[in-house]
Amino acid sequence: MAKPENVESKKTKKEKEAKEPKTTNFPVKAFVNKWGFIHLDKDIISAFGVNKGEKTPITIDMQDNALIVRKA
Repeated sequence: MAKPENVESKKTKKEKEAKEPKTTNFPVKAFVNKWGFIHLDKDIISAFGVNKGEKTPITIDMQDNALIVRKA
């Protein structure tokens, strides 16, 4: 049975979604767990311009009691 021409495969849709950064309303409430890790959900990771599963170097600064995270 042939697929209709206008139907995209699930893989193609996921690839397109991964390339388009999603918007997130900031500030976002989160927490640091007991091991010192900050969990970032997939929307925040996407807004930061990072692909989940990739190692991305960052710099962390502290100004006025706020952590500032930037891609290095």
